[in-house]
Amino acid sequence: MDVEEVIDELYGLPPAQFTSARDEAAAGAKRAGDRAAGKRIAALRRPTLAAWASNLLVRGKPSEVEQFLQLGQALREAHRSLNGEQLRTLSHQQHVVIGALAREALRLADEAGTPASGTVLRDVEQILYTVLAEPEAAEAWASGRLVKAPAPVTEFPGIDPGAVPPAPSQAEQAEPAESAGQPGQAGETGQARQPSPPRSPAAERRPDPRLEAARAAAREAQEAAA
Repeated sequence: MDVEEVIDELYGLPPAQFTSARDEAAAGAKRAGDRAAGKRIAALRRPTLAAWASNLLVRGKPSEVEQFLQLGQALREAHRSLNGEQLRTLSHQQHVVIGALAREALRLADEAGTPASGTVLRDVEQILYTVLAEPEAAEAWASGRLVKAPAPVTEFPGIDPGAVPPAPSQAEQAEPAESAGQPGQAGETGQARQPSPPRSPAAERRPDPRLEAARAAAREAQEAAA
């Protein structure tokens, strides 16, 4: 018995048919003397309706699935590198593609004789968003054997430390020294140097514009997805 082929067939069945087909396949493997295969098949879990619809999508639309996986890789890289312009472009694609693929998954489910509700549509959308954000979820989804929705994520991977500009040193933050002979400084005039006015906390913490723009784009993408 080709166990991998049997598993693929089982996860292509509607959830209502899964348990009986699984038990029959496990019993057949044991009758054939392949107890290891029978035990493995018997341990398989029935997929949720949203997971099954996602599996149909993976099996039925391989080219779209590959493009979606590439979009996820690009989005994760944009988040890590704080590329604000790329984040805005990709996040727009993200919302459009997730909506289109989720509707296609439900169409395939209906075509297979198992209509799904709007709740399932939202569950499929959440699966797809997690697939974009998490490489492990993307791998599980791409197998076409998803059992349930992966744990939802609230944000994309963390920022690459190398993409964050280093904080200015104390020397760089300090006011430039006034040249000799300028008012308020001891020099040839013999006048005592006047102390410089204290700098405001805001002036000490000037954020890098590129960093702030990228973070704003990331927040917009996550809020829109939520």
